[in-house]
Amino acid sequence: MIIFNRYRYVTDVMKNGLKENERNANRKLFLVARYLIENTKYKQSVIKRNLKKYAEKYFEGLSDDIINNEIEWIFDKANTKKFIEESGGTDDPENEPEETKIDHTEARSYFDLKELTLYKSEMERINELDEELQELAFAFLVLNKYQGGKYKWIYECNADAYEICHWNEKGKGKSQTTKNKLIHRLVEEKIISFYCSTNIAYSYNKSWIARTYFTVLINEDNLKGEHSPVWKKVTNYDDVMLYWRLYKDDPKVKLCEKCNAPIEDTGNSKRFCSDCALERTRQSKKRSKENALKSAS
Repeated sequence: MIIFNRYRYVTDVMKNGLKENERNANRKLFLVARYLIENTKYKQSVIKRNLKKYAEKYFEGLSDDIINNEIEWIFDKANTKKFIEESGGTDDPENEPEETKIDHTEARSYFDLKELTLYKSEMERINELDEELQELAFAFLVLNKYQGGKYKWIYECNADAYEICHWNEKGKGKSQTTKNKLIHRLVEEKIISFYCSTNIAYSYNKSWIARTYFTVLINEDNLKGEHSPVWKKVTNYDDVMLYWRLYKDDPKVKLCEKCNAPIEDTGNSKRFCSDCALERTRQSKKRSKENALKSAS
């Protein structure tokens, strides 16, 4: 499962923990570990203890040895800086000094996201498709751009495309047969293409070894020559489909007043996307802290 907004995943795990049947549990714990390593002054023993606490339900029924080995492996994989147990850091996160506590409005450096470019010709080509194909085509385009980089062919992630389309939400689901038909039609329209990669072990068990990859044929990032004019940059991943709805002039979509990212018009006083709202909160806290220091002096 692709994770567009790692910061959201991390804070959700820290707040609610992992469920018994959590998908991608190790990946999420890895992100939490990186978050804590980069943005707190906890000793590594405290970080490991917190990771174990967040995964308590997920690891239920396993022995302490197995759990500790898993936590150790996740921490070592996430750790990019040397810890010195004897100096610095705090052993007790419950009674941690105020100056070392996590400020979630500050801790964004590791969670910066890619800025994707949507070109005018890409959007126009998708808009030529039948209405029922457009959102799925856009979802595959974003996935291919986000994961592609220097690689044209990306490991198949149909479930991610369905999630971007919100087909996993109640009342918006589609049968697997319908999904397969829509994907087949996108192939016929020469929007996407797939191929299967195998190796010698494939002859023993086809379900183990076959891996399917896809590419988006209209993705200008994969094409040589000059690009068409830029339509918009994707800078916010709270709901990527808002960019397509913006292109379609959906009246329920408006622009963030600061960065012009599309946001849902819920009829309330919402004016900013999540990133800009967080930045405003950070700046407000910074000013309050500076004013407090001036008053104290």
